[in-house]
Amino acid sequence: MGSACGRLAGRGAVVGLALVLLAGPGWPGDAGTARASTRALPPPPPVWQATWGPLHDVTGLLRPRPGRPGVRPPRPAHPHPVSARVLRLVNEERARAGCPGVRFDRAVARAAQRHSVHMARTRTLAHEQPAGADPGRRLAAEGYRWKRVGETIARGQRSPAGVVRAWMHSAEHRTTLTTCAYRDAGVGISRGARGPWWTLLLASPCT
Repeated sequence: MGSACGRLAGRGAVVGLALVLLAGPGWPGDAGTARASTRALPPPPPVWQATWGPLHDVTGLLRPRPGRPGVRPPRPAHPHPVSARVLRLVNEERARAGCPGVRFDRAVARAAQRHSVHMARTRTLAHEQPAGADPGRRLAAEGYRWKRVGETIARGQRSPAGVVRAWMHSAEHRTTLTTCAYRDAGVGISRGARGPWWTLLLASPCT
């Protein structure tokens, strides 16, 4: 029998990255124009990570939140090419750190994409949504029983290479990307105003 996942045993410093510089390679389909903000860069939001302690019931956290009637959640069978590129670059960094690569997971990808859309709609770079919907609860709502979860976010980078480079230039974010315990991953991208808005969700399932 596998171990159960339970109460939140601890929360590390909660990971994200805020950059408003928008210069760089064009987004796929763009004309390649570049612009930059002259405002001071905001400090990066901290990383969000959590681990469930063993042998505790988390049934209450696994009930999906009600959605809009008639709206079915997207179920991507494969990552979008841009998302796939992010995952390839992340796995290259993990290989350099001696960690196994993370694999694309549909539930994790849905949770990541929903969060990027939410950030773009609200123009807020943050891990938590209203009503306390943090990364762990968002992932549980997609039906993924997780043991460990971490999330990095960013805004404004114009390419997969740019956003992964930005994360790797932050010691806190680099540590999260190269944590060997993670097995599954999903990437959310929403262009939106002041975007693109990026979410990388990393997780390990209950076994």
